Amino acid sequence: MIRGEGIRYMKLSYQIPFHMDKEKNFTIFYDDEEELFYRKYTKINNKPIYLYSGVTATITYSLLSGVTYNLFSEVPFLPVIISFLAAIVFLALTKFLAEKNFDKTGIHYFDILNEEYLYTLIVEGERALHNYIAIIIGMFVLDICLMIALFVNPNEFILFLCHTIFWWVFFVLIFTGNIFKRKKLYRLLREKIE
Repeated sequence: MIRGEGIRYMKLSYQIPFHMDKEKNFTIFYDDEEELFYRKYTKINNKPIYLYSGVTATITYSLLSGVTYNLFSEVPFLPVIISFLAAIVFLALTKFLAEKNFDKTGIHYFDILNEEYLYTLIVEGERALHNYIAIIIGMFVLDICLMIALFVNPNEFILFLCHTIFWWVFFVLIFTGNIFKRKKLYRLLREKIE
């Protein structure tokens, strides 16, 4: 982000998703540090590498399932702990890479002066936030079920992999959603308008 005194990293904890326009593929964020809005366009990734991920997972599963059976069959809580810690490490790595590779040059701050338009964005944003919270709750329930399944079947590598990935996704949703800041922002902007 270039603003005033040079380039600095964009801290994700200050970026609050405010409104997502699915038709035009952009999201309006509120920068809590700058106290201004900015728009970020969503890129659709159609690279063929994603087509091969299922094949890669199948091959990896067959190679590593025997190893996990011998390693984890004696201590059933060990794969749960290792998987959970791996999800936290992946979250930290994701956060680091996202902040480091954030496109700082494309940020153009603006303020929404039209109160009617701002109110519409707030109402749509609050509706989207409720859906987002429901997704997070559903993801948490799924993660708990995967944790129990992994504890019962500690030698299943596919459960280990799913447990790690789904906890990582849960943490990313919590971290990038800024739920409490977003809720507070909607409340403050509503009070300002009314």
